[in-house]
Amino acid sequence: MKSLPVKPVRIAAHYGLRCRTDTSHAILKAGEYGRIMRLSDDTAVILLDGTQPRVRQRYTAAHEIGHFLLGHIGKPSLHMSGGYAIRPEQEVHADFFADSLLAPLCVLWACRIVNGKDIAAMCCVPSDAAQRAAERVRAMPPPESKLEQIVMHHVRCK
Repeated sequence: MKSLPVKPVRIAAHYGLRCRTDTSHAILKAGEYGRIMRLSDDTAVILLDGTQPRVRQRYTAAHEIGHFLLGHIGKPSLHMSGGYAIRPEQEVHADFFADSLLAPLCVLWACRIVNGKDIAAMCCVPSDAAQRAAERVRAMPPPESKLEQIVMHHVRCK
């Protein structure tokens, strides 16, 4: 990553995940922004609601990547749509993953971006995610970890 916004579809592809849209709601239920599914050939697909705005689709893709990387989709269940039992705390973890991926706090801190509207525009995230990032970046001390410093050094602030 050298600039924002982060490209979640490219990240998904890096992990062998394909992103597809469902505009007819043939698979996704009403109010469901997306889901990750494992197909019969064991490949994983992130299905996104193609009727949603681009910022919501990007966030949903990052959220579903979070489920995949955090190991939430390993146990099939007949009780849940999509074939996997996702617990409420796993949804919180996937949201935190998406927030952190799309609006990295050390970058926002380095660029002095602390306003929700500015974060939404810079990171191409929904306003709720931007507001969470704004609250976190305003409360954080200067980044000290070596990784954060490397990231901050390589990202261009616009």
